[in-house]
Amino acid sequence: MIAHVLAMDPQTRRFSPLSRQGFDPAGHPGQVVWVDLLDPTREELAWIGGLYSLHPLALEDALKGRQRPKLEHYGTHVFMVLFDASFKRQTGQVELQEVDVFVGPGIVVTSHREPVPGLRQAKERWFESPEALGEGAGFLLYLIADTLVDGYFPVLDSIQDALDALEERLFFQYEPSLLNDLFALKKQLLLFRRVVGPSRDAFVMLVRREVPLIGQNTVLHLQDVYDHLIRITDAIDLYRDLVSSSVEAYMSLAANRTNDTMKRLTTISAVLMTVTLVAGIYGMNFRAMPELEWPWGYPFALGLMLVIALVLVAWFKRLRYF
Repeated sequence: MIAHVLAMDPQTRRFSPLSRQGFDPAGHPGQVVWVDLLDPTREELAWIGGLYSLHPLALEDALKGRQRPKLEHYGTHVFMVLFDASFKRQTGQVELQEVDVFVGPGIVVTSHREPVPGLRQAKERWFESPEALGEGAGFLLYLIADTLVDGYFPVLDSIQDALDALEERLFFQYEPSLLNDLFALKKQLLLFRRVVGPSRDAFVMLVRREVPLIGQNTVLHLQDVYDHLIRITDAIDLYRDLVSSSVEAYMSLAANRTNDTMKRLTTISAVLMTVTLVAGIYGMNFRAMPELEWPWGYPFALGLMLVIALVLVAWFKRLRYF
């Protein structure tokens, strides 16, 4: 359905809602019209596409969804795929929402499956920005992209907090389930990286002035968005390295714990084997044996085994095997 249709008059600086019946691009010269589609049907996309001569391939991509971030130039308009991102602390997952954007002379069409908070913020910025006058549809594209990309930074902060919590568990609360949590966080970073990386590549085309619809002043603003994407990409790569280092640290701690366990088991085995040796000797059924008829032979054997065990335990403690 059509969530909202807004038109800005650059002369009066007034934003007015439009109805479907009054939806005529030729009837609004000099205005910038923003059509926001929420979970549109094939018929609604076809109607919008016919109204503004949008390319069928781009409309098909918007209808199917599940696109990677990209920028495609179709001569009279461009089609761009962006993503809104949020981090759910309850599940520890990065949730991504695809936003398809069509930009033509005086027209911006956005399409998405679910409500996107970033688009509401972009609308408020469009109302309040003094640079929106005279900049055309390209500046509205910048506001939408900049708002969505700015939403990536809180996601990075949440990921960093989750990584810090995992590192604290690693060194202070060693748990077998920690390895699963580390790999789960690494998976979320890879998912986030698959969105940010192609988005950065798409903005390269914009900042290189390969799209005639984007004005010179808007390109300067888009360079700031491109810079943000570079910073976010570097941060994601850094966090991936930290997660990999945490996994290696976990494996090292696990190996050390295994070695300590083996040392303790070996030490206990050595003590028991020595004591068993004494018990085995005195348990042989030979007739001619020393102390066989001695009344204190049994207490002597027990005492000897105890002394040997205590001496071995003290020695192994000195070697820090215990």
